[in-house]
Amino acid sequence: MGRNRRCRDFARRPVRQQIMSPGMRQRLIILLLAAAAVGLLVASLYWPDPISDGVHSVAAAGSEDMVPQAPKGDGPQITIFAAASTASVIQDIAQIYEQDVAVDIIVVPAASSVLARQISEGAPADIFISANTQWTDYLINEGLADAESRRILMTNRLALVAPKKGEWSNEAGIGTSWDPKATLTEQLLTMIALGRLAICEPDSVPCGQYAKQTLKALGLWTRAQHSLAIGNNAQSTLAWIERGEVPGGLVYMTEVLASNDVELVTFVPDGFHEPILYDGVLLNTEDTHVRDFADYLQGTVAQRLLIAAGFIPTEIVEINTQLGMP
Repeated sequence: MGRNRRCRDFARRPVRQQIMSPGMRQRLIILLLAAAAVGLLVASLYWPDPISDGVHSVAAAGSEDMVPQAPKGDGPQITIFAAASTASVIQDIAQIYEQDVAVDIIVVPAASSVLARQISEGAPADIFISANTQWTDYLINEGLADAESRRILMTNRLALVAPKKGEWSNEAGIGTSWDPKATLTEQLLTMIALGRLAICEPDSVPCGQYAKQTLKALGLWTRAQHSLAIGNNAQSTLAWIERGEVPGGLVYMTEVLASNDVELVTFVPDGFHEPILYDGVLLNTEDTHVRDFADYLQGTVAQRLLIAAGFIPTEIVEINTQLGMP
């Protein structure tokens, strides 16, 4: 697999978006949640199972910190190393793409930090999708990714969530129901007092970094860091909350929509952490199949699926400009 730097732009037709006021952003989020519910219903009725239809999700074997080798087929293949929080929607996009194009797309999900390190150690991949810009910077600086192909794909929101049952009890039998009128700080303090607060690994995994930034901004990090349940990625962190092993945690908004076992307590307001930006970059610059699918990721069909999954493909042009991207 070649890594030539002569890659064409990841997306030649950037999405034009207007900068929105905070009030408009909140209304958009409400509309996205409603659209996501409809999208998930439609998906369940009309979309075939991705595994049986040839789209593969390669789970880590034995450890969430190891990325296995993808299986090899006879036809053209595209291997995508994708942040764990994007795995499901990237599989859906790939599944629809495969209906029209004779290519086998393999999605390898894990924490962005794990995937980036595996790529640096020689793991074969064609496209890297990260849950923050830090790990894309790392691969570009290592000479393993093409800076010209880099594009912001979507944004997300951080949310405080709890087990679906609405009430959680610790070993001492102390339980709570979540008050919708309570502030974010009050909700977090209640969860910390009751037991452990679930977050992703805070030093290298993006969802954990955003959670740590939020806790620091609220002046709660010192108090909370000894009462944390730390997951390797967004999915493992969510699993603790789903099973009721913790009273709640900080995860992405998209995790709320993807799970039937958690409920939204409150959103984390903008400004408590860095913007949650998912960017993509090409690693293999030779294969036309890779370049074509990269363009497809910013097309109309892909954007609709991202919105249905709860991602926010907004302000892309402005964000690209701020980061010095074309």
